[in-house]
Amino acid sequence: MVFVRRRLAALAALLALCGLVAGGANYATAQDATPVGSPVAATAGIPAHIHAGMCPEVGPVVFPLADVVGAGAMGMDMAMATPMAGGGAAIPAMMSVTTVQADLTTILSAQHAINLHQSAEAIDVYIACGDIGGTPDAGNNLVVGLAERNASGFSGVAWLHGNDDGTTTVTIFLAQGLSGGAMGGMDMATPAA
Repeated sequence: MVFVRRRLAALAALLALCGLVAGGANYATAQDATPVGSPVAATAGIPAHIHAGMCPEVGPVVFPLADVVGAGAMGMDMAMATPMAGGGAAIPAMMSVTTVQADLTTILSAQHAINLHQSAEAIDVYIACGDIGGTPDAGNNLVVGLAERNASGFSGVAWLHGNDDGTTTVTIFLAQGLSGGAMGGMDMATPAA
């Protein structure tokens, strides 16, 4: 149990660092995360796959992943009578969780990438992509970035966790607006207080 708590705390710290979640966010009461002016409707789901090859020219789909959706699409309701906690400038994030029937070592043994598509109808329009690579930590976790494609404004991270039963849990966190006005003005050379 202590191990699980440490892993969740480490993931929360990573996500906070990436700007994907505001401190203290409660996903059980999160609002539907369709960004204003977004080319993608979060409630419709953003198709995601593990492809052969590497970004930007990925190959065929190797493992389908669950669509990336906003909290409202995951059946999580927000009581509108309760004011939203935290900063009013928080960037809504979307996520998906999929268990892939392959171990993490197998996934890392060849070139693979996680690719996200604009919609099921516009499957050939890629909005974010990230190569799967690196060295898993002692808990068999690997976190990779998902970079914006085709000026979509979407970017995020994917967390791959190798399970003891030979499967891999792939969790994707995606948001729109991380690189522009929300974080673009930050001076990364000066640590925040």
